[in-house]
Amino acid sequence: MKINIRQAKKLFFKNPSLENVFTEAIHNSIDAGASKIDIDIYIDALDKSETLIVKITDNGIGFIDERYEKFCELMNVEEDSHKGVGRLVYLFYFDKISIMSKYEGKQRTFTYDNDFDELHSDMRIINLTENFQETTIVFGDCVLKQLGSYNSIFPEHLRIIILNKLYPILYLMKKNGKELNINIKLEVKTIKKGQHIGKEKQKSLYQTFQLSLLKM
Repeated sequence: MKINIRQAKKLFFKNPSLENVFTEAIHNSIDAGASKIDIDIYIDALDKSETLIVKITDNGIGFIDERYEKFCELMNVEEDSHKGVGRLVYLFYFDKISIMSKYEGKQRTFTYDNDFDELHSDMRIINLTENFQETTIVFGDCVLKQLGSYNSIFPEHLRIIILNKLYPILYLMKKNGKELNINIKLEVKTIKKGQHIGKEKQKSLYQTFQLSLLKM
């Protein structure tokens, strides 16, 4: 069944925060059995939100046929804790999401946007010479005119948001002896003259933060 994504995202999400993009993506990575998640955030300048790019890479099982089919169908979920519409939040902030998933000796690539349709997508599968498990999602073409808060992309703030929103899941993972490491990196290419980030003036900004279940 064809679904109007533009209307669906307005129906299910009234005013989502940018942080929801990160927590939704992390939740999906955890569902895919990932034990390592790398989040790289790039922006030319804090007042140039249109240049914001987010790249998230994990070592989960990836977009195997079953998971891709569920991704294509809204509200197709296995458990009550999911509504099956979380990925719609991506399109509130980014017009183009490029996905590359390596699994079982294959590589699946496709673009997720407001016109995404399983029957007319640019999805491609190629065979690889090695059996490698990695999925990378790149969020581009940011539609924000300005960041509501600089905190929305700062690693230390995102760490707190992730812990607050996903704590029950993270707690159960730790209790069951599962491993998870989340690395968050932010690179701001240029800081405007006289602009303060933290306590000192800087020409550029590079921040990194790690969240590990072993340290919780």
